[in-house]
Amino acid sequence: MIIEKLQQPEAHLQCDDLTPTQKKQLAEVMLRHEMKWGLAYNRFFRFGFKEWELKGIDQIKRDFLSQHQEEIFPPNLDMSQPTPDDMVNGKGVFYRMLGMTIGMKKLFMEHMNTLGMGSNSVINKFSNDDWADYERVGILTILQEFEHEAAAISET
Repeated sequence: MIIEKLQQPEAHLQCDDLTPTQKKQLAEVMLRHEMKWGLAYNRFFRFGFKEWELKGIDQIKRDFLSQHQEEIFPPNLDMSQPTPDDMVNGKGVFYRMLGMTIGMKKLFMEHMNTLGMGSNSVINKFSNDDWADYERVGILTILQEFEHEAAAISET
């Protein structure tokens, strides 16, 4: 339905891409993920989303850990260190662990810059690891949820 139209960063919908009922349903889904409808409406229909918002922070963390597994988790790693799951889910663990490998925070910051997040935001947001649910989960995942619910409603 609409997920194809929002695959690219800053792409947005036209007002007639969704019916009023679908907009209401999208508002409910977004509210469940901690985004108020006023903000959601502007992002969906005017400004679009940055690539990091589309992917979601949890997936970005997983991808980065996977791409840099050997640098972050060397073979002689002390097993008392956090696991990749701990790093994704533990509050502040990911960014602290990046700091234990020389140059990794800088590399991650450059990566996030390519996804549309500025350096100051990277430092502040990842240091605190304080994300709204929609930022953590990612807009594309939320849109899959929305489309699944919309399909279920249209079948009834």
